[in-house]
Amino acid sequence: MKDDSVKMDYMELHDLFKRLEHLYRVRVKSILDPLQLTGLEYRFLKNIKENENLTISEISQRLGKHNSNTTNLLDNLEKKGFVERTNDTLDRRIIRIDYTEQGLINREEALSTFDSKVCQFLQDVPTPILVQSDQCMRYLIKKLEGDEKSSENSNEKRDA
Repeated sequence: MKDDSVKMDYMELHDLFKRLEHLYRVRVKSILDPLQLTGLEYRFLKNIKENENLTISEISQRLGKHNSNTTNLLDNLEKKGFVERTNDTLDRRIIRIDYTEQGLINREEALSTFDSKVCQFLQDVPTPILVQSDQCMRYLIKKLEGDEKSSENSNEKRDA
């Protein structure tokens, strides 16, 4: 239930979210640029584990991207020596993606560097603020995901 004694300027809150998103992207870019990685390349390294041996479609689903975008991503990661493509042992039409040995080493270094820089940035933020921020973001994500699902259900009912 909303407390009417607290007056909120929702558009100001919206603007704060947009500003936070922009500043966060700038910070992430400043961490990834020296590693010669894009944000999407980092997401791949973070979300695709060793020996998963996934197809392009499976990677696309995991990253929430279209296959064409994922193909470009994999081309770049292959040029940088992170991954290699191999034919599936049972069906040669299927291409599997796995890390190279050097790619695994570089992956661990990139993940470690990124984590270290984020921790360094957040270490001076008081713990109660971090806890409140975590709770607030999780609440809003859950609410937005719930709104998204109910909107999808409404669209499905309308289409039926």
